[in-house]
Amino acid sequence: MDSFRRQKINNLIYTSRKFIKGDVLDIGGTKNTKKIIYHIIKKKVNIINLNKFKKQKPDILADFENYKNYRRKFDTIISFELLEYLEEPNQFFIKCKKILKKNGYLLFSTPFLNPIHGDKLDNYRITKKKLLDLIKKKDFKIINFYNIGSIGTVINDILRASLGYASKSGPTSFRNFFLYILIWFFKTLDILTKEQSEYINSGYFIILKKK
Repeated sequence: MDSFRRQKINNLIYTSRKFIKGDVLDIGGTKNTKKIIYHIIKKKVNIINLNKFKKQKPDILADFENYKNYRRKFDTIISFELLEYLEEPNQFFIKCKKILKKNGYLLFSTPFLNPIHGDKLDNYRITKKKLLDLIKKKDFKIINFYNIGSIGTVINDILRASLGYASKSGPTSFRNFFLYILIWFFKTLDILTKEQSEYINSGYFIILKKK
């Protein structure tokens, strides 16, 4: 079962699918995530994934931080759960601007109150203020800026990690059952604390348009 965070991101991808069109570059994507995106948006687009790991068999084998093919332009760029891995997040927006067509869209997500990832390779947790600072002066218009979940989602994320990859025993059937029987508790808690999501949330989902 996907985490609350992942479910909310997938829902936001679906509700924002009108911005995903034409030639789409999925930065950090894989063959598997391409199938998931197609399944979510249910529309005809040309998704091309870029990844630095050869074992993921990407369409473009490259490290985006060193990517310099600015001649090829895309209508849309998507990048979900990648920004926290980069050494220079500011460069992410500069590069995206260079390879997006005019009036193209950039959709991305990044965690905030979320455990260190299981691969231990993530570098950052970025506040909303800092994200706005990074976006500012990059010739992007903010279409939507979503907080992902509230207290329920944050607790769910922590428990999944605590009873999963952060535990010596790793994920177990008990963990899955425990989280499953509490699913309505987390959902209700999110609803009751919705107004607190500006301060307590699992991360952000942002849609930008190149001017």
